[in-house]
Amino acid sequence: MFLLVGVALAVRFGHMALMADSPLFLSPTSDAFEHYDLARKLAAGDWLGRSVGPYFRPQLFAYFCGALYAVFGISFVLLHVVLGVIDSVAVLGWYALGRRCFPRPAATVGALAIALHWPFVYFAASGYMETFAMALMSVFLLMLAEHARRVCLRGRGGSPWIPLVAAGIVGGLCALTRPTTLICMPGIGIALAALHLGKERRPLAIARACLPTVVLALCMVVTMSPNAIRHAAMFGLWAPMGTASEMGIHMGNNFDGWGWEVSSPGLEFEVYQKLPLIEGGAEPTISGFRTFWRARNAERIGENPTGFIGGIALKVLQLLNAKEVHCTQDFLYAREKSVLLRLLPGLGLFAPFAIVGALAAAWLLSSRARWNTWGANRAQRWSILLLLLWVVPYLAGVAVYLAISRHRLPMIPCALLLGGWAAWMLWRAFHSPRVDIWPWLAALVAGLALSRLPVLPLQYLDRHERWWTQVNLGSALQSLNRPAEAVVELEKSVEVMPDKLEGWRQLARALGSSGRPADAARAQKELLVRVRTQYPEYYMVEAAVLEQLARYQIEASDPAGAVLSARKIVAMVPDATAGRLLLAFFLRADGKEGEAREEFARVLELDPGNATAQAALAKEASP
Repeated sequence: MFLLVGVALAVRFGHMALMADSPLFLSPTSDAFEHYDLARKLAAGDWLGRSVGPYFRPQLFAYFCGALYAVFGISFVLLHVVLGVIDSVAVLGWYALGRRCFPRPAATVGALAIALHWPFVYFAASGYMETFAMALMSVFLLMLAEHARRVCLRGRGGSPWIPLVAAGIVGGLCALTRPTTLICMPGIGIALAALHLGKERRPLAIARACLPTVVLALCMVVTMSPNAIRHAAMFGLWAPMGTASEMGIHMGNNFDGWGWEVSSPGLEFEVYQKLPLIEGGAEPTISGFRTFWRARNAERIGENPTGFIGGIALKVLQLLNAKEVHCTQDFLYAREKSVLLRLLPGLGLFAPFAIVGALAAAWLLSSRARWNTWGANRAQRWSILLLLLWVVPYLAGVAVYLAISRHRLPMIPCALLLGGWAAWMLWRAFHSPRVDIWPWLAALVAGLALSRLPVLPLQYLDRHERWWTQVNLGSALQSLNRPAEAVVELEKSVEVMPDKLEGWRQLARALGSSGRPADAARAQKELLVRVRTQYPEYYMVEAAVLEQLARYQIEASDPAGAVLSARKIVAMVPDATAGRLLLAFFLRADGKEGEAREEFARVLELDPGNATAQAALAKEASP
């Protein structure tokens, strides 16, 4: 058993050694940076996150990182080491869960698959929260299985309430890390009630059987309540998890062409976030934005319910497809740098066995006689049912949200345990004359075909991942104060996908940090061309790009160009004081004092108390 932990530690730290010189190992990017940045603020003493405002998503992982940094100092590499240890020790939890469901050989094969699964090895060295979340989930499911075992033993294995309460607390922590896990809770609650319901069907007996479900739910609610209380008390919001749910559902299910492929990361995502202001005239508040997204979701699903259901079915296939994991991370880059990742197995090897295991479990659960053939006791049957009630609803439910690699990870360890069981059953079938092997082989071939269906434009996904990786490399190198190297990587990003916006924006930033403002202005102009082409009606986005262009032009000693850019901003939003202030300062830099005074005066007409304009005119009037 402990050999499994040793294997997991060896491959994870071996991978970290191979990635040690990578900018992505040394500096966080994308979502990992969000957690890292909040953790630094928390560790600095802002434990309520007042400087952040309402949390876009639950931030338990950021609090974990903040506590770690407060004790040991801020270090992204330290986080990798801690997550590597957590992920390796979690293999024990998955093995223990497997033992409560399957025979020892099956549990060992499944746990070994988890220890060697290369996406898990990758995430342990990425700074993302997935490793932390899956460790919590292993404890949650293990406690549920232990509760079922003690109930079936009728108290001989200890009090069943202790693991149930522990499951409720850890389940709440799971929801505060990956909220999509709540999708599985109704089915698990019903199963717990059925576990405690005997042959008696009187109302009192049914109420007594529902008590464990109520206890589980209450423990989860109490655990999650601090986040809800924070949002309600500090910001007047009802947001028990975060403020991103409605927008995420829209991104995953609209019929307008928006999605993770075109709407993230960076500037594209910022454009998407501004849709309530740009298209809907929503109030510029979080409540207004959430109301907009709820209304838009109801409208889109009501207009095309069959398209909504068909989209979910397609995303389920995408989640099963082994290649789908290559879409939102820098997997290709990591596997090029780390020979271990190239050698370790992925879902492509285990997916067919996992599908066979899940189907076989459902088939065997339908008949006690079939289970008796395989030697499973009552506690194992209930534990396997809980495992299925985690995998199947999660697979379908997460498809309503976003069918991307990180969101499907919570079900993968359970799928690998089922795959280990399927491999053991096939081995037994080969060696048992009483079992017909051909249905099992047919199921394995069907699983292989299902896991390899070409349901995604794979060439585009590889290209998108290459682009994403180059942008992240550029971002990391800028954080490490290596702007010249960042320019090289970001130039590759705009070669890979020249129409994507974030590569151009990051390239302009890197050029500006490298002391090349004229080149930065040229890159910003390329960005401006693409914004006008792709989002011609979104003047707010164009204005923001023009503002940064004007700043680069000033740094490049081109005040006339800066004035021209600022005039375009004012033409788009003539009543916005920010644009007129920029124009006034740039006019002054271009030596046009008279026009600058007129713009400062216009600002004061729009906003009589504007301190910046008052100070600028007072400074000019002083001798």
